[in-house]
Amino acid sequence: MKSLKSLQQKFSGRGPLIHVVLDGWGVGAPDETNAIHQATLPIMDRLRQNFPYTELWTHGKYVGLPSENDLGGSEVGHMTMGAGIIKQQGPTLIRKLIQSGDFFKIPALSKIIKNCLNHNTPLHLLGLLSDGNIHSHLDHMQAIVRYGFQAGIRRCYIHALLDGRDVGVQSALSYTEPFEKLFAELKEQRAEIDYAFASGGGREALTMDRDNNWEKVEAGWNIHVQGKSENSFPCIKDAIEYFRIKSPGIIDQDIPGFVIVRNGKAIAPIEDNHGLIFTNFRGDRAIEFSRAILADDFPHFDRPVRPKVMFAGMTQYDQDNEIPPEYLVGTPKVETLSVSVFWNLV
Repeated sequence: MKSLKSLQQKFSGRGPLIHVVLDGWGVGAPDETNAIHQATLPIMDRLRQNFPYTELWTHGKYVGLPSENDLGGSEVGHMTMGAGIIKQQGPTLIRKLIQSGDFFKIPALSKIIKNCLNHNTPLHLLGLLSDGNIHSHLDHMQAIVRYGFQAGIRRCYIHALLDGRDVGVQSALSYTEPFEKLFAELKEQRAEIDYAFASGGGREALTMDRDNNWEKVEAGWNIHVQGKSENSFPCIKDAIEYFRIKSPGIIDQDIPGFVIVRNGKAIAPIEDNHGLIFTNFRGDRAIEFSRAILADDFPHFDRPVRPKVMFAGMTQYDQDNEIPPEYLVGTPKVETLSVSVFWNLV
């Protein structure tokens, strides 16, 4: 084993600098609800007692999120540290684009809508049904639903991933109900449309994986794409209420996957020439399912039916590998300070 050597490079003539990031570490209420306060932390306590320190706000507008109700997170924090300025995060950019109307001029969105109109095929929206603003926001999905309706889309289906993690643990119905009201409102205006939930399940049960748990992704593939599940219901409310009766106390994120059926058949499997938008804006839990949709060479599970769909993400989830190649909103950019500029500042 090699012994550690002291850092030789000096920083601004005052000695070395160590930048340590502790994800999830924060200053909270000094009570029994605070794990950090309850823990024995001799090193951190000594640092705080003997050296200068400061505290920073890491949520809401302080880190470029839309409102003071929006929690910070590791991805937001990593993009903010060292930037020197507050950068608008993904949800802020999306909200402003929707408010200005520029969102509906985005080429990738127009391309998918046009594809559905030309082929008379459905528009599918897959995403976390939440207003937690960590992975998604239901306002973004509703904006696309309304735009699709105005553009003449006859069939639009929601594949709902239930949260219970970034929001209340049993709050799913408070997010499905606004969509049911929206569907009814739109149908009153044009009776021939079919707008509905098509499938669903908890975010920890299917689809939203980031740990190479391909069985979880495959479960999402079978349910969303093929419309196959041992759990089927006439509506999403029945599904959620059934699992809460079956397993009292079950958290929304753990609700098993299910499909919505009519006359014994899944109402909306994803097929050739359909349009599909993954409405999550955070990439880490959207990359794997996107790969399952897009990749020609895919060894992780069998795709007996691989539909040729027009697919886009809300953002580009993996910029290094360009996944997906079609996306609606670019990720926020953070400039890098050059060494020469930095040394002029210190």
